Amino acid sequence: FGCGSNTSAPVQVISTGIADSVESTSFRLVPNPASGLVRVERAEGSAALLTVLDAQGRVVLEERIVGTSVAIDVSSVKRGMYLVRVASVDGVAVDRLVVE
Repeated sequence: FGCGSNTSAPVQVISTGIADSVESTSFRLVPNPASGLVRVERAEGSAALLTVLDAQGRVVLEERIVGTSVAIDVSSVKRGMYLVRVASVDGVAVDRLVVE
């Protein structure tokens, strides 16, 4: 039993995704998982562009935000896992969001 063929050629795998453990993001998503409103809690209140991306990298939601606590509505977003990116003059931070 088992594989009866010759040894396969080696394959190089290059990961281009986001690391499983992000050391520190400059924002928090509460609640997560979510189905309606999600609060984005940030350390800095400067103007930023918040972008929600689906698994294929398509923009699902995009909003300009200001302040340390902002609510976004994900009730119209399909269930699944998304990346939330917050870009400001302070830098870019990314976190995962699960929509139920």
